[in-house]
Amino acid sequence: MKWLHKIFLSFLLFITLVGMTSAQKALGLYVGSVTNKFEGDRVTRLFEVGFRVHSSASAGLVFDLPIKPDVYITFIPGYKNISGTIYEANEAYDEQIDAGIEVPTVPKTVDLSTMNLNYLALPVLLKIISDNEHWQFMAGLEPAWNFKASLKDLNTGEKEDVKHYVRDINLSAIFGFGYRFKIKNTRWAFDLMYTQGLLNMSHGQKVLEGVVPRVKSTTAETRLTWYFISQNKKRK
Repeated sequence: MKWLHKIFLSFLLFITLVGMTSAQKALGLYVGSVTNKFEGDRVTRLFEVGFRVHSSASAGLVFDLPIKPDVYITFIPGYKNISGTIYEANEAYDEQIDAGIEVPTVPKTVDLSTMNLNYLALPVLLKIISDNEHWQFMAGLEPAWNFKASLKDLNTGEKEDVKHYVRDINLSAIFGFGYRFKIKNTRWAFDLMYTQGLLNMSHGQKVLEGVVPRVKSTTAETRLTWYFISQNKKRK
């Protein structure tokens, strides 16, 4: 749906311009890690799959727009990679257990494929700063636009473009807290964030020899932010 892409990118551009032209703002760059676990169910009646934890990266901008001295609306446009390994039970393992072999010689599960999703994300958060101005607490929503999706078959090594099987827009609830500090005259922040997907990222379909499962994402993220513009007024 191209109109969704246009709306999302227009909103992203609007927020960027508002953040850069606002008189009272804090503007920063962040880099971070994303540890993801897909949560899903049966793709079809023929497939029962599980998902392993994967770690990847994120990067982007942070705009803090104050509505009170200790309360901000925060926009965090950036790039986010979500990936995971899909596995299923190993029939050979079950056969050895049924045959009475106490220590099977094959693994309990077999990795099928890895799914790799790339997003432009735009979390919108309410941020509250503690009285000592060091701790910050955040909650909000994270809409994200998928611009690339691939599935790699681990048996054959073949990679499939599965963009058309993945929803264009993902929506997650996001919560977190962080610590604000200064190095010389530069402000920094280190945040721990948790996101829980609210929408299924795909409908669950079999693609050639791979599987695009019906899943939601759950991520734990760390972010280090360098504020190169910090013009917010100190509380009185």
